Amino acid sequence: MFERGKIADLENFFLPVSKRANKAVYVYRIIATDGKVNDFIARYISSARQNGLLLDGGIKNPDTSNVEYCLNILGRDFKLSPAFFQSQIKTLLRLDYNKSKAIGDQLYDYFFEQSKTGKQPQNILINLYLKFMCWFYCKFTMMVPKLGQDFAPKVLVWDKTSKHELIFLNLISKLGADILYIFPKGDKVYLPLDKESAFSDLYTKPDLMPFDPNLTLRSVIENITFGGAINVALKTNEKSVLNTWVQENIFTYNSALTDFALRKPPEKGFANIFFLQYGVEDKYSY
Repeated sequence: MFERGKIADLENFFLPVSKRANKAVYVYRIIATDGKVNDFIARYISSARQNGLLLDGGIKNPDTSNVEYCLNILGRDFKLSPAFFQSQIKTLLRLDYNKSKAIGDQLYDYFFEQSKTGKQPQNILINLYLKFMCWFYCKFTMMVPKLGQDFAPKVLVWDKTSKHELIFLNLISKLGADILYIFPKGDKVYLPLDKESAFSDLYTKPDLMPFDPNLTLRSVIENITFGGAINVALKTNEKSVLNTWVQENIFTYNSALTDFALRKPPEKGFANIFFLQYGVEDKYSY
């Protein structure tokens, strides 16, 4: 299990876990910005798209078809034991023993503590368990195998969240992921859910300015995606060298993410890519 740590600088997010103090993961929220914070957010988004998840407006609640699909795989039993949770995770996500045990133990610890308080009847706990399992399967299947690696996968939550989501992402962080919440409308979105900041730390420093409250994740991604090509085109009179410089399959990430200065077109000009894709596995992570 990974413990939550404190950063000395935003760049700490990009350190290997083995180089961090106490080998910690980081869970922060940002509600104000400056130039350095903007650059950090752009880099974090790029990292999350390659090795993590972008959650625009939080995690969508599973619908009836999602729940029924998971029930068909898992069955309708519910047992409050480590072995049960380990087995369910292994069946659903087809993980090895060590990964199944790590996730199953985290789930068991949470639900056991909730059952001890007696504040929630068992049917409520079962419904929450099913929601978590649907989230694992529908949103986190590709990310789960990366949990616990030295380069922690990144999750970004933009604008909205919920109490159940905070609990779930707290479990994900303990398994070895960094979590970043961005709230352009300020902490009023977050504090009613977690007034003691038990699930995240607020990033603060002098002279930060509020975000535009209408700032969207999509607009930020578009700025990151297209800004480089636009800037190069404006600064030079060179023509576009389209696609011919790509060495491998044009649909792989490596070419698209190569810095403009490092691209090697076969003729003079600025090297860019154009391709058309129909459909994605996840509309916020493609």
